[in-house]
Amino acid sequence: MGADIDYSVCASSEFKGKETESSLRSQVDLLYESYVNGSIKPPQNPEALANFQTLIQRLQERHVEVLIVVPPYHPTFMSRLKSEHPEIYEGHLKWISNIEKLQGPGVIVKNYFSGISQDDGSPSYWNDGVHFTCKGVIAMLESSLK
Repeated sequence: MGADIDYSVCASSEFKGKETESSLRSQVDLLYESYVNGSIKPPQNPEALANFQTLIQRLQERHVEVLIVVPPYHPTFMSRLKSEHPEIYEGHLKWISNIEKLQGPGVIVKNYFSGISQDDGSPSYWNDGVHFTCKGVIAMLESSLK
């Protein structure tokens, strides 16, 4: 997957993405409602975090390098989450803090939860409220190299 993407097109200032401004707004709203009323509403399962921590420890013991990426939400999605569901937002921050504590020998955590560098919330960076375009990925990778 992704092998057929021409990344030079994605990196271009002319790259517009596949959504229109209107369709992106609709997609963001649709996914926001779905997420806050479904997949991100329940509190984080402490057992899942403990299992993940154990897995990371086992990988470290085997000298396997691990890269953990904390992805962002679309800026409008994030703004609504902060204002309409601060308890969910705070739960995310707590979860991210626990993930960042895993960083150590052989474990790198890249946290993009606060957003993608240069992101203007447009279809050139976003397909919907939670899925960024190849231009968004390139912006994250470039910020990692700085």
